[in-house]
Amino acid sequence: MDILGLDHPTRRALRRERVFRDRTSPFDVYDEQEIYARYRFTREGIHILVNELGDRLEPKTRRSHALSKELKVIIAFNETN
Repeated sequence: MDILGLDHPTRRALRRERVFRDRTSPFDVYDEQEIYARYRFTREGIHILVNELGDRLEPKTRRSHALSKELKVIIAFNETN
């Protein structure tokens, strides 16, 4: 017997579907010219920034590593436009 009603069929039907977002790296999709046109940095320039910012881009916990360091830098480029 389920006192809280958590096992009720309608409760199970109300669960949200999981949404999987595209986490493809721009480095895998774009060539050198497209990366420069979008971000005004070369692929090598982005890697230099990532190396310089290395420790600051590391997650503070070991729980989740959802975004790579490179993707965090590219997202920051998009936020400044």
